[in-house]
Amino acid sequence: CLVSDLNLNYENSVVNGSGYAVQVLGADVVADVQNLDIIARFNDDDTNTNVRSAIAARNGATLNIKNNINFDVSGHESHGILTHSNCTTNILYNAIINISVDGVRSRGIYTAGKSVINIAGAVKIKTSETGGYGILNAGWSSGNRTNIMSTAQIYLQTKDHAIVNNYDLGDGANILEISFGAKIAFEENGATKWYEVKEDYRDENTSTATHNYIMADNIESKMKVAETSAWKTAAEVIAEEAAEKEAQQAQGQEERDAYQKQFNSALSQYDMLIKDSAYKGVNLLQEDNLKVNFNEDKSANLLVKGVDVTSESIGLLAADWTSSNAVQNSLDQVLNAQDKLRSASTQLGNYYSIITTRDEFTENLINVLEEGADKLTLADMNEESANMLSLQTRQQLAINSLSLASQASQAVLRLF
Repeated sequence: CLVSDLNLNYENSVVNGSGYAVQVLGADVVADVQNLDIIARFNDDDTNTNVRSAIAARNGATLNIKNNINFDVSGHESHGILTHSNCTTNILYNAIINISVDGVRSRGIYTAGKSVINIAGAVKIKTSETGGYGILNAGWSSGNRTNIMSTAQIYLQTKDHAIVNNYDLGDGANILEISFGAKIAFEENGATKWYEVKEDYRDENTSTATHNYIMADNIESKMKVAETSAWKTAAEVIAEEAAEKEAQQAQGQEERDAYQKQFNSALSQYDMLIKDSAYKGVNLLQEDNLKVNFNEDKSANLLVKGVDVTSESIGLLAADWTSSNAVQNSLDQVLNAQDKLRSASTQLGNYYSIITTRDEFTENLINVLEEGADKLTLADMNEESANMLSLQTRQQLAINSLSLASQASQAVLRLF
């Protein structure tokens, strides 16, 4: 569920027992909260173990906190953020939280009952009473964990205890971890010192009687830190990230514009190619039909049906890549168009196969008929040559015979 843009004002409230302005309760319940402004000032005299909290996660719930949060809580055992009974609270990196708690044993952030809190955003905690805690890990319980992440900025205005890791009450050690890069500030008497953590810090308190404290006067001996004045608020970090993201988006848009121009140019050339695929006034790629006759009386024929594969017909539209979703949409169009072109290619391929088969048949038939006609009309050159030679020989023999006969007659005449 989402709890957002909520303004609550419980001024001079009286609660019988524990009171929570906002409560996330129950196993498997996950709640996202943002933009909360809660004033919860309790003036009852109940000084037992009951608590008053601006927001609480209890009995196995998960609480995610982001954006702007303002809590002003007062009363006996008042809490800004309570995580209790096997719960997890995540203060996200973009959270900007201001907590003011006032009262005996007040706590800005309180984790108990084998729970976990992860702090990645900017948190400012102010306590005004002696005995108040900024961040208390495992108050009067064991087996809890507080993780202060590298992006966290913790600003503490505390009268007594800043960050406290409780001792083991029999259910396991309490663990406090602070990551390299986290920033922690302490304000005393109007002066603020900021420290940047230079090495991961881990405190696993196995003691059964001693609290472990991190305060302004011992942080330098507790962990490796360096004073810094060049820190940024969470709002500044988020603004810088937004500016960087915007610059990346602008650069990405320039690249998209260049690719978009190429894509649209290729699309235009594709359509030109389709239009230039006509032959004798027929363009099978623009849905024209072609009738193919297979014999002289046109009784056997095939109607080749064309397909329209222009860019618009196959779902390819001019690109307008103003976002990644638009680019993905064009990619999807290309994939769908590819499937349609394959289908059209298969259809035309079937026609081509039929026409090719008929063409081969007709060509073979022509060859057979031509061979038969040749056998009927063409002479055998060897036989005709032999006949001609025979005729020439007979002619020559006749001429020789006549010549001999003439010569014999002349010889007889000479005798007289």
